[in-house]
Amino acid sequence: MDITWFRQRSLPENFRHCPTSYLDKLQLKKYANNTVKSYILAFETFINYHKAKELIQINKNDVRNYILKLIQENKSDSYINIAINSIKFYYESVLGMPNRFYQIERSRKAKKNTKSTFKRRCFKRYYKYK
Repeated sequence: MDITWFRQRSLPENFRHCPTSYLDKLQLKKYANNTVKSYILAFETFINYHKAKELIQINKNDVRNYILKLIQENKSDSYINIAINSIKFYYESVLGMPNRFYQIERSRKAKKNTKSTFKRRCFKRYYKYK
C-alpha cells in the first residue's frame, strides 16, 4: 500500500490535514487502498468541521452532532459508517483510547429485497396454493 500521494497532495492553507500519526497507523496496519482513501477523506471532513477544537478536545456529543448533520444531509448509511469508523480509528487505534466512542449509534441496515429472496418468496407462495 502506497499512501505517499496523500502525504504530498496540495490542499488549501486553512485546511486541516489528517495527522501524520493517522497515516502512519493506516500503513502499519496495512489497510486496503480503498479503505485508506475513505478513512482519510472522511476523517479530514470531520476534523475540518470541528476546526475550532483541538482533536483531543472533541467529545462524544461533538461526534454525535456531526453524525446527526450527516444524517440530515441525507448521506448514505455506508458513508456514515465510514465516518464513524474513521473517527473511531483515530481515537482508539492511533491515540490508544479504547472504546472512547463505543456507544455511537449507527443507522440500522435496510433490508434488501434481492432477486434470490424474491424467487424464494414466489416459490413458497406457489407451493402454498398448490
